[in-house]
Amino acid sequence: MPLALRYRENLHGVWFSLAAPETERPASFDLASQLSFFRLLDRRPAETSGRLRLEGLATDVIVRGRLRVDGRTRSLTYAFPFIADDGRACSLVGQKDLLAIHLLESFFELSASLHVEGEGEVGRVTFRGPPQSPFLDLLKTVRLGWVGFS
Repeated sequence: MPLALRYRENLHGVWFSLAAPETERPASFDLASQLSFFRLLDRRPAETSGRLRLEGLATDVIVRGRLRVDGRTRSLTYAFPFIADDGRACSLVGQKDLLAIHLLESFFELSASLHVEGEGEVGRVTFRGPPQSPFLDLLKTVRLGWVGFS
């Protein structure tokens, strides 16, 4: 079994519909990721899961998706399909660009697009980590172990 790193993220922010960009609504995302070191080396995406809340679109949905870590571009790309409250098939696709000059700040900010199947992009969301001490909060959740550990 390969060695893996597991951590949790709790991100909060706002989202808006492209049809009404002046109306921002609360958004939150709780995510658990397990990254196999072999997957990191060959750039295969890791599976990740959590809960997504987008006021007026997705009350509290369970999501399972992919997290791709790319050391060359210093980015983390997230992709999660989900079903909206009205039954439409949606997805959240976003990326963190890790900037050396602002490494901690950039790790805790995720900009994403919201897509509805058959309609394309319908909204945008910006998540940020905990306001007080995001790095310490993240460190409390980090675990090293074998793939599949709890």
